[in-house]
Parts: sequence; structure tokens; C-alpha cells
Amino acid sequence: MKHSPDRKDSQNIPGALTSIASEPPKISADNIRDLLGTQYGLAGELKELISERDQNVRVTTAAGERYVLKVANASEDPVVTDFQN
Repeated sequence: MKHSPDRKDSQNIPGALTSIASEPPKISADNIRDLLGTQYGLAGELKELISERDQNVRVTTAAGERYVLKVANASEDPVVTDFQN
């Protein structure tokens, strides 16, 4: 009988499937605001965007500019993240 791993048991999943089974990042809105301000000089309204394995947030500034902050899943292959960016 084959074992069907759940999201918490991702060590049993080979290679590329590990990132699919791992939990996405969960950075708080306050930490995202701090990061946007200190790293990019941005402030504004945050909106969580749907993502399968990453955490994506759209920020809309007071001037109406829109940006997306992507927090990549730590288990994702850097080649995949670079391709997405």
C-alpha cells in the first residue's frame, strides 16, 4: 500500500513535488507593511492575492500605483521563482 503524504509530511515527496505539498508563507500584514516601507519606500492599501504555494500581496499607493510583493515558498526551486519573476 502506498503512503499518500499530506501537506505536513512533505519530506516523503520526491524533488519538485515538495514545494506543492508545503505550506505557503504566512507573513503578517504588519510585517509586509514594514518590509514594503524599509526595502522599497512604499506604503498603501494591501490586498492578498490568491496563490497556490507563495504569498502574493498587491499594494496600491495613495497615488494609485500598483505593485505586487511576492514571498516565495522556501521549498520552491530558485529556478522556478526566477522564471515567475
